[in-house]
Amino acid sequence: MFDPTLPQENTPADAAQMRDQLNALNDDIQTRATTDELNTAIQGTSANTNQVSTLNMNADAAYDQNQMQAVLQKLDEVILAMRR
Repeated sequence: MFDPTLPQENTPADAAQMRDQLNALNDDIQTRATTDELNTAIQGTSANTNQVSTLNMNADAAYDQNQMQAVLQKLDEVILAMRR
């Protein structure tokens, strides 16, 4: 495992210790996702909300409780659709 405290300042260079550090960093790098893997994982996630229909309404000039309730329900629907 990589140890960020090594090598310590003003200590002689130790090849085995440095090799262990570099190997630990290489192992860590090898386990990380590549850009292509991330792009593949993300691709199409914008479609998560495709099943949420639009409200197709205009705002009333005055407060309308029914309209506000419809907006709140639609917001809940979008939030639920965006969850993975």
